[in-house]
Amino acid sequence: MTLSVAEAQADGSAGQDAEPALRKPLPPHSVLTYTLTWQDALDWERRDPVERKRRRALMAASFLGGIMLLSVTARHLPDWLSKLHSTALAFVILFLPLAAAIVVKRSETLSRARLAVPGDVGVRLELWDRRLVETRDDRATPLVIGAEGLRDVVETPERVFLYSRSGTIIVPATAFADAKAKDAFAGHWESLVK
Repeated sequence: MTLSVAEAQADGSAGQDAEPALRKPLPPHSVLTYTLTWQDALDWERRDPVERKRRRALMAASFLGGIMLLSVTARHLPDWLSKLHSTALAFVILFLPLAAAIVVKRSETLSRARLAVPGDVGVRLELWDRRLVETRDDRATPLVIGAEGLRDVVETPERVFLYSRSGTIIVPATAFADAKAKDAFAGHWESLVK
């Protein structure tokens, strides 16, 4: 059956007036469900590249502070005390600010981990080839990370960390069927990091 020119134009104009059909979004390739604990968040806080830089800067500054404190106190110690325990006292004065900085930093890291994951939290992680969507029970909006935004993938025996500017997705090893599945997951996302 052939259409006349007038019929073809009528069909074409009718098609232009109608709204184009929207494609239904594709479902994820797979979905992982697991429970996230504050220990998982603590492990990330210890590995977070930004926090590691801050920690190194704090340690260097506190060591320099110890040197300055030693320099100031060496001039003001009583003569009998400086002769009696000069080496041991020098080490105590030198490392006192460093020890204080370590205690404060550990406490801060622990409180940040407990704030990030206050208790056991249920997580649903939807996986596509180039996108992850993490939906947590304690968050109103899901965290979406695309392959372009992924900055680093860190794999440990217990967890996989997917780090981006918008946030970090922590996947414990218990979320996977076995170690091979965890390694394949981490390898796939490592290959996409630029």
